Amino acid sequence: MHAEPPAVASAYMKAVGDFQRTHAKYLLRGRFVDDEGITCRNRVVAKRFIADDGTSAVCVWNITNKPVSVFITGLGRPKGVFAPAGEGTTGPLAADSIRLYVFGDVK
Repeated sequence: MHAEPPAVASAYMKAVGDFQRTHAKYLLRGRFVDDEGITCRNRVVAKRFIADDGTSAVCVWNITNKPVSVFITGLGRPKGVFAPAGEGTTGPLAADSIRLYVFGDVK
């Protein structure tokens, strides 16, 4: 973000904040359990949150400078995949981007 013009960085931060509020049941009110119960291949940071209703979400962040495929094991198939505005939810995860993978009742 430090190399981006201020207007671009500001727009991105707004999109990330909006994303966090949209998925507040996990990202703001969910119980953070770090990487408990999951394994994620490739060089991504993966953190798990459990909502009060028992569903889980794993937020992944590609910390590399190249797109990477995301493989999360331990929770079955995701029921939904979400990304901040302007970022895709299919295919490889772009460099320095995040996605949220939501799973069913898996405490």
